[in-house]
Amino acid sequence: MTHVSLSLLHLGLVLALLPSLSACGQSRSSDSSETEEVSPEPQAANEEAEPTPARPSLDHLNVTVGEIDALGTLTAEGYGPVIQEGLDELSLCLRRAHRNRPGTIAGTVTLSLIIARDGNVGSSFIAGTDLRDDVMDRCISDAAREWTFPAVENGITRLLIPLQMPAP
Repeated sequence: MTHVSLSLLHLGLVLALLPSLSACGQSRSSDSSETEEVSPEPQAANEEAEPTPARPSLDHLNVTVGEIDALGTLTAEGYGPVIQEGLDELSLCLRRAHRNRPGTIAGTVTLSLIIARDGNVGSSFIAGTDLRDDVMDRCISDAAREWTFPAVENGITRLLIPLQMPAP
């Protein structure tokens, strides 16, 4: 039984090596007078690969803010600087979207925020968009949810923030 198992093991090794052995046999021409060798394809080591075209820089793409519709006690002096500071993160969302779907992201997204008395964002969602990019919408909404505004004594504030997304 052991002799049969070893023979099957040897047979398995031979079968495993068979493709590489037959490749060696194909390196010569069928005409025995010629000994021209056939090169394996592709010759990645000998051929220079086509250079990958560099992606254009998207650093110039920045989200801009249109006229904000505010309802509540938080004033423009209170929410303006927070939004301006947050535009860097929103611009990163835009650049990521352009890298994933080049040339397809341009338009306006309207971000809706409900700001609690303590200045935390209680709700952040996309109230309107013409981009049709759920990943980018989610990126914008999630980033804005982390913003902290100045606290106010009386009530909550609702902001509708139109964000312009330029084409590259």
